[in-house]
Amino acid sequence: MHYVKAIRMGINNQHSGNHNEISQLYVNEHWLDKGCLYDYLKSNPNSIAVNISPYPRLIPKMSKNGEKFVASEPDAIMDDNLMNLPKK
Repeated sequence: MHYVKAIRMGINNQHSGNHNEISQLYVNEHWLDKGCLYDYLKSNPNSIAVNISPYPRLIPKMSKNGEKFVASEPDAIMDDNLMNLPKK
């Protein structure tokens, strides 16, 4: 299992609380674009999780505008767990 340990928001969205505004995610000591992770997860589902208990898995999502992004599986927490990771 691979884990997301931090996120980077888009340049104009540094303080956004919206998970589809994440531009890059820190996985295995590398910053990866959300579109690349989307494609990877389509081929390798359930292979990446958020490094916060209860360690929800990442899922690929598509905005209504056709933009690829990722989110964490829903759990008892109302907010997406990705948004609770450190922002770099």
